[in-house]
Amino acid sequence: MRVLIVDDDKELNNFLRAALKREGFAVDQAMDGKEALEQARDKEYDVLLLDVAMPELDGLSVLKELRKAGNPAILMVTSQGGERAKLAGLNSGADDYIVKPFIVSELVARIRAVLRRRQPASPAGSSTVLTAGDLRLDLVKHELQINGKPVELTKKEYDLLEYFMQRPGEVLTQPALAQHVWNMEFESDSNLVEVHINHLREKLGSQAPQITTVRGVGYRFEA
Repeated sequence: MRVLIVDDDKELNNFLRAALKREGFAVDQAMDGKEALEQARDKEYDVLLLDVAMPELDGLSVLKELRKAGNPAILMVTSQGGERAKLAGLNSGADDYIVKPFIVSELVARIRAVLRRRQPASPAGSSTVLTAGDLRLDLVKHELQINGKPVELTKKEYDLLEYFMQRPGEVLTQPALAQHVWNMEFESDSNLVEVHINHLREKLGSQAPQITTVRGVGYRFEA
């Protein structure tokens, strides 16, 4: 999952970045509202952590601009804890509202809860499981099953598969995959993405839905 932290408190911003990276998130940072909008337009994020009081453009203005386009999930993370401020954030489209100071474990739990709520339900009615054909990916246990049998994945293979299964039929480029899964810019002479996708294909097997190559563009998960 890719997160953008938007907070002009540099010390807190860096602290949250380190904490979320330890939890397995890919993390980017912005120090003001204007920079946040620019990054959100250039990259695809699953979650934004958005302060309210910031230079250039305040958090509520950023929230309203992003909501015109729909996604991503947005959690307001602010010292403004009054009822009126909280209602303003939620009524403007925030998915959650967290008041500083807070403990990191609560923040992580809220992020995961928001992502579960926004995940389309599987045919079985569970928002914590992704299914496609004989594949069953449990987002809570971080486990893959094929035909009911567990398949062991590395952390990056799991992240790749989750990203593909959340976007069935969509063509994903190597730069997009490198940014989302590895939190790095794609280098044209690198085979990092290709190697991991080939390993993942081998583990999925020929009977499971496959990741196909769209020549000259990227990869597509055929659900």
